[in-house]
Amino acid sequence: MAQGKDPWIEASDVIPMFPTLVCKVQLEAQLYQAINARILDALAEMRRDLPGLARGEGWQSEQTLHQREELSELVCCINKAARSVLQFLRIGYYAFEITGCWANVLAKGAAHRAHTHPNNFLSGVYYVRTQSGADTINFHDPRTQAGIISGLRLKDVAAPAAGALLGVFDGSLFRQDRFRRAIERLIPARRFADLATPLTVTAVDLETGELTLFGAGGRDDVPLAEALYATCALPLYYPPAMIGGRPYADGGIRAVLPLDTAARFAPDVVFAVDVGPSWRETRPDRPARVPALVRRSGQVQRVLMAAYNEELLARWAARPAGAPPELVLVQPDVRAETTFRLDLAAMYEAEGYRTAKAVLAARRVTANG
Repeated sequence: MAQGKDPWIEASDVIPMFPTLVCKVQLEAQLYQAINARILDALAEMRRDLPGLARGEGWQSEQTLHQREELSELVCCINKAARSVLQFLRIGYYAFEITGCWANVLAKGAAHRAHTHPNNFLSGVYYVRTQSGADTINFHDPRTQAGIISGLRLKDVAAPAAGALLGVFDGSLFRQDRFRRAIERLIPARRFADLATPLTVTAVDLETGELTLFGAGGRDDVPLAEALYATCALPLYYPPAMIGGRPYADGGIRAVLPLDTAARFAPDVVFAVDVGPSWRETRPDRPARVPALVRRSGQVQRVLMAAYNEELLARWAARPAGAPPELVLVQPDVRAETTFRLDLAAMYEAEGYRTAKAVLAARRVTANG
């Protein structure tokens, strides 16, 4: 995994497991012995006034240990390892941060239950000291959509349609079957009612131009995967979804940032993430290699959607001060002509997180001021 010889690593390996790679790093002995001693001293100080653990009991520390001076050397190693993993995966975006770090202390007979670390691209574990026979870790992948971790490939969502060579005489550039299978693999639920959190998606009736809601507050009788395909079916690229005998396409045609739709639910706050199209988009690092007719169609769609967004945001900004709902607008840096650049997904995720965190922090400052 690591390139060249790093003095702080004794050995490293990459283990294929499920569709995920498990990366294993062994620190150099002298380094980890010093790190472990400092960690054990810090844990002893944290638990100084607590009763001892009985057989089968466990204790978990606060989740901000990475901010403690005693763990600074371990954090440095973690940062190096994470950067090495991102380079190995060819993510192309290496800005990251540790969102949580905690310690688990288990008495004899105790076990740490199976769990996940949601909303984290990378997760890791560092062993300080283990009892004899308790130095193993078990990985479980209970999901039916096990391929999600490996990420989508372009051919999963953008396979050329059989008649694409017919050009303007064909219905779409890409086949819908592979895209539909990708949606079903990524989303295990089959009905809107199966979701723990209410979801509403929009699509446009191509015959009437009506913006239709599916799910909460709209039609919930449509299969979830069908509604998700409809809201992604951008004309020219994909054929519309036929629902009840009517053609539905990407909801962004009418409302790329559906603030008015969100306001219909009478919320206190609308948290909106604006990913374009917009005039603030940066140029791509490499131009998309597409036919001229497709490029022109994309440019026209961008102009129409960006103009709608501009008018919408201006209208919301002109509302009286304090008028409900409050709008919390997140506008991460996005690039033009990158609709099918799946290799940028991790970069967009990190940029969205960074921007949202900054917006929320500014909102707290304003509220406290």
